[in-house]
Amino acid sequence: MSKTISKQKVPARTGGMCASCGVCSSYCPAQIDIPAVIKIYREYLAGDTQTLKKLDEMESVGTPVDCIECGACSARCACGVDAAGIVRELAMMQSCRRTLMVSCGRKEVGI
Repeated sequence: MSKTISKQKVPARTGGMCASCGVCSSYCPAQIDIPAVIKIYREYLAGDTQTLKKLDEMESVGTPVDCIECGACSARCACGVDAAGIVRELAMMQSCRRTLMVSCGRKEVGI
């Protein structure tokens, strides 16, 4: 998968600009800091190679891999950000990394 993303696709994926108000996180049953996840996601789109490390080091109780896909975050976002889609995408990356680490004997796997 190419990391090159056109400028038109980024706004469509995120819906709007996150105001970092935290309303989405207050409705998250997994207690994920969604504004922090969105920030990491934007850094990932910009080519940051430390995305997965940042997800694993998040200070919130939940991380994207803990998401139950209820959609409450997206439903409550006044800015129209597809937070659930962003969390889902990063959760898949986080889950794949953990699977690779187990199968590779817990060696650091970079993506």
